[in-house]
This record gives sequence, C-alpha cells and structure tokens, in this order.
Amino acid sequence: MQDISITREVFTQTLARVVCSPIQRIQVAQQTRTVQGNAFHVLIKIVTTKKTDDSTSSLSSSTNNSTSTTVASEKKVINGLALYRGLDASLLNAWAKVLGKRLCSAIVPNNNFLGHVISPLLSLPFSTVYVKLVSDPSMTNDNVFTGLKKVFNEEGLLGLYRGFLLQVIGNEIHSVFYLIIHSALAPLLKRKSLATGSSFTDELICGTLTTILTSLITYPLLTVTRRIQAQKKSEQQSVPETVKAIKSEGLRRFYSGFAASMTYSILCTPVSFVGDIIYGTLMRK
Repeated sequence: MQDISITREVFTQTLARVVCSPIQRIQVAQQTRTVQGNAFHVLIKIVTTKKTDDSTSSLSSSTNNSTSTTVASEKKVINGLALYRGLDASLLNAWAKVLGKRLCSAIVPNNNFLGHVISPLLSLPFSTVYVKLVSDPSMTNDNVFTGLKKVFNEEGLLGLYRGFLLQVIGNEIHSVFYLIIHSALAPLLKRKSLATGSSFTDELICGTLTTILTSLITYPLLTVTRRIQAQKKSEQQSVPETVKAIKSEGLRRFYSGFAASMTYSILCTPVSFVGDIIYGTLMRK
C-alpha cells in the first residue's frame, strides 16, 4: 500500500516551497504592485538593496582649524536572501493546508466544500502575514510570529482573515472547473497515449494544461485577495473598491504575476515528485 502519511506530504510540500519560494516572491510582488515591471526586472529589484555608506572627510581652513564633513553615499548590494523573505510564513501556510485537508477527510470524507472552508481557516493568517512580510517595508525585519502579532494588534483577528470569503469562493470555483476541464481533456490525451504508449507524459501534459486553463478563470480572485491582504489599516478597501482600483490600472493587472504563478505550479510538481522519492528512500534506511 502506498504511504500517503501526513509526514510524507509535509516533507514534499516543504521541499517544493523552499525550492520554488523565489518564484512565489516574484509573483506576489507583481500582484501587490510592490515592485513594478516584468519578472526579470522584479527579480533584480528584489535582490538589489541600497546601503548607505557614510564617509568622513576633513577640510582645513586658513587658520589651521579642521572641519569634519560627513558625506553620505549609496551603494547597491546584492542580497539573494531577499527572495526567501517570508519563507517561514509560506511553510506554515503549506503545513496548515495539509492539516486542514487531513482534518476534513477525518471529519467528513469526500466533502470538498468543507475542505475549502477548513483549509483557509487554518492557513489564511499565515498567507496574510506572508503577503505583508514581502510587501510592507516596515515589516522587513519581522518573522512570521512577530508579523502575526503586529497584524493582530493593529487590525484584530479579522485583519488576519482579510479575503477569507474570496479564498473559499476561489477554491470552490477552481475545484469545479479543474474537474470539468480535466474530464474534457483526459479522453483526448488518453486516445493519444494508447497510440504512442507514453501515458505518463500525456497525464503530465493533461494536468499542466488543466492547471493553466483553470487558473485563467480563478486568478483574478487571487489577485484581488492578495491586494486586500497587502493593504495597511489606513488604506483598507472593500472588495468592490479593490476591484475598481485594479480595473483602473488596466484589466491585465488582474493577471499580474500569472506567468510566475504558472511557473511555480508547474515546477512544484517535479520537485514534489523528487521529494517523495527522497522521503521513501530515507524511510527505508
């Protein structure tokens, strides 16, 4: 019987998040408009930080009195670790989703809607803090726990659950359309796999195409959710106001970071597969 223990799932999810974290960082930066530009420009801006260098020079006057003058200059420093900012919140978010799925299966098996409610209940606070950690300059030096405390103190418990309803609706819509699209594509690729004998490749292609097409439908909801999560208390807007604000920037802004999101989703699959093999090898020793 295949081992589908919670520890195996947590291990594979952890490996996928660690490896793919920089891509998620770029996606969220584009969604929240923290850094503007294409993925490459966003990457450069994230890893490049300005460091102030104070140098003191001495100026002598005709009376032999010395005057010290401090000259401040800025130097650009490359900081690759900036791509992993908020990784602790991202990992806790992933683990909470795994726990939520397991709890749902234990309480009411085969009830997807309940799972789409329980999962955000457990994971959304970590998701909110992750978005704030990577988008709010005032939280640059915070970790997930100080971030949770800061958001709770400033905005209350509801501040940690901003966008909850959108998350539930988005999960449900994604689940429904994923099933519909996959059911439509699978027979077409199955006939092709019978002719070529490459069933694994065709299943991978089917899953990838289904993910992309489904995400085209649900991604705007995710963008709105991320914008709401990134808002400071003094800037908070309702869902209609946030939608209007994004729309004023151009409809394509609803798909900001979409390419990075798809890259993240597609890359997570082989990384999780490798993680599953590593876990199985470690458990056999």
